[in-house]
Amino acid sequence: MPPRASTSWWGCPSRSVLNSSVKNWGAKNRNQLKIITVILIFSAGALIGLLSFSKVLHYLLGHARSMTLSFLTGTMLGALVKVWPWKITDTWSVIGNKKLPLEEHLILPWDLPNFYWLTDFLLPSVCIFIGFLSVVLISYIFLRNSTNSNN
Repeated sequence: MPPRASTSWWGCPSRSVLNSSVKNWGAKNRNQLKIITVILIFSAGALIGLLSFSKVLHYLLGHARSMTLSFLTGTMLGALVKVWPWKITDTWSVIGNKKLPLEEHLILPWDLPNFYWLTDFLLPSVCIFIGFLSVVLISYIFLRNSTNSNN
């Protein structure tokens, strides 16, 4: 039978057991505490940033709607270069043990060497059409309901 940890008369661990467990808390738990602290600080910053950006965006859309929409459209179109899925990497850079693309050029899907029209063109086109159609349909339904409720 293993030795029992000393307990006080009400069944809780004695002070010496608690003190030894605090001393043996270890670096692993301290690292976990640091990680949790970083996550909490990051989450608080993200929440504050999101709330303040929404207030600024609401103000700008109320006072300079066309300029704000032009800026947001330009930002989204400019970001397309980075998120475009069909790229060919010309040169690579090796930093440490990571291989990062240095120069890329964008291509169209049918310029891929293993292009298959059904999965690489037709299926995404159908999904885009269904998404566009659902947005138009939902807008039509809400517009019809809002005009009926105003009458």
